[in-house]
Amino acid sequence: MGGYTFLFLERSAVLLVGVFAFTRLPGPRRRFGSQSATRLWNVSIFSVVSLAGIVLGVDFQPDPITQLPWSWHAPADAVRIGPELTAVVIAGLVDGPWTGLGVGALAGVIGAVTGGATPWATLFAQPLAGVLAGSVARAFRDEGVLSPEKAVFVGLFAPILFCAMLLILPGRIHDDAIIRFVDTIGLPMVISDSLAIGLFSAIVRVAVQEADQAAAVQMQRALHVVEKTLSSLRWQLTVPAARDLAEQLWHTLPTPAVAVTDTARVLAHVGLGVDHHALYDDRLPPWVLQALRTGDIIVVGEADETVCTRRGCPLRGAMVVPFRQLGRIVGAIVLYTQHHRPLRAVDEEVARGLGRIISRELDLSAVEELRRIAQESRLRALQTQIHPHFLFNTLQLITGLIRQDPPRARHMVLRLAEFLRHSVESTRHLLVPLADEVRHARAYTEIVEARYPGRIQVTWTVHPEANALLPPCTLQPLIENAVKHGLGANGLSGRIVVRIEQHESFVRVEVLDDGPGFPDELLKGTNQRSTSGTGIGLSIVGERLEALFGPENTLHLENTKPCGARVWFTIPAGRQISPEVWPGA
Repeated sequence: MGGYTFLFLERSAVLLVGVFAFTRLPGPRRRFGSQSATRLWNVSIFSVVSLAGIVLGVDFQPDPITQLPWSWHAPADAVRIGPELTAVVIAGLVDGPWTGLGVGALAGVIGAVTGGATPWATLFAQPLAGVLAGSVARAFRDEGVLSPEKAVFVGLFAPILFCAMLLILPGRIHDDAIIRFVDTIGLPMVISDSLAIGLFSAIVRVAVQEADQAAAVQMQRALHVVEKTLSSLRWQLTVPAARDLAEQLWHTLPTPAVAVTDTARVLAHVGLGVDHHALYDDRLPPWVLQALRTGDIIVVGEADETVCTRRGCPLRGAMVVPFRQLGRIVGAIVLYTQHHRPLRAVDEEVARGLGRIISRELDLSAVEELRRIAQESRLRALQTQIHPHFLFNTLQLITGLIRQDPPRARHMVLRLAEFLRHSVESTRHLLVPLADEVRHARAYTEIVEARYPGRIQVTWTVHPEANALLPPCTLQPLIENAVKHGLGANGLSGRIVVRIEQHESFVRVEVLDDGPGFPDELLKGTNQRSTSGTGIGLSIVGERLEALFGPENTLHLENTKPCGARVWFTIPAGRQISPEVWPGA
């Protein structure tokens, strides 16, 4: 008996060495345990191994028991004993009863065709062993590939089943001879096959673990790519953004489908099952709601759980990864699988990293939105500072004219009312049309010319097709500065020219006066950027232009020869920025 045991172990060892060498190849190692390892691939690989086991088989003549020389075709009165059962059983243990049935059926047909005295036993024992092994694997599916210790015990039934088939099914050998043959080689078969199945399971288990490690490295690299991609986006939890994110993850992670949800519905689903995992689904599965409620990673698809009730859905398992915005759970990523498989430590760590990346991007988006609102609020506050400043000056003017020229004072009150009405309406908008701003400034210049009759003359040169958007109360402070610091404060007479030119891509607005000009210390070094010394009006105008249009569109100051000053700026032509209503207006 010992000689037969070592003989069978020797043939099994040759097969196992070949399998081990095969699993060292990069392609097969990546496919073991991965989503790309389809049933057809598994059936093909294990069928080749089982055929190799048939070729490595030993032919025996039962009566008397004699080992025959190796040949491709077994003699009609011989029984071929080989390690092909090992491959059939492992196929069932790795990928379930259907794979075991496929491999076993092919091995049984080839074994029966290659000759021998027991074709029926070979034909029925092989597929039955594969189905039974796959059924046992279903009972232990939480472990993935069965551990070698358990595989050894599972492997006991396959040679016992084959021996039973030899005794039950008819063959070309006398029954007494078959009984003596089974009695002699039965135990060596059981020992050698069970040990070979245990070693085979260990080899496949190592290959799967290495594939998992390779997948983890790939996922880490993919997460790096996703992190760079998300960092370049202004990511918001909207339907288009959710679909973009799902497609990015689906293309870079080893998963057959990805879904993105908020706290109430599925926003996007990409990959397998897209035909019935509908967009805008208002009913989230209970396991997704549980993850959103607890904030923990949830894994479904184990034991009796199902991720989809639709018949024929290829998605068998899922991992739900919640993400947050400013500490509050706002949605989740669902990574689907096609196999029932438990959560591994590496899977959980990668999923947590993915959740942190998305949460960080949402936090940055929220901070950016808060910064935008704060900037708009600051611009609005700056804008309102101009109105009290102008109102104070105008009331002083009206006070003086009431005594000197009541009709003109009445006219100025009307113009002031028109000016203030326009100012109040304009504060509801971040930007206003250039034509409205010109009418606003003209109302002011009428008041100025009434206050300084015969001393200050304002000339307007406006291109008839000039069209742009600019912050309200931008033009009037420039004219006010020319009056207050250039002419009126010095008791001088002079002229102010307001010129608006239309260019191909921008509009140039400038205000010139023939007064004393700006002090040299103001213009030296900082020239265009420093306006704080000219009063709050110009300072606010410069800040708003730069904040809305960029440094290239800020306020510019310069003196002209032989005397006078020029204040000018440019703004984009047309309506590139919509004059949105202020928040809360």
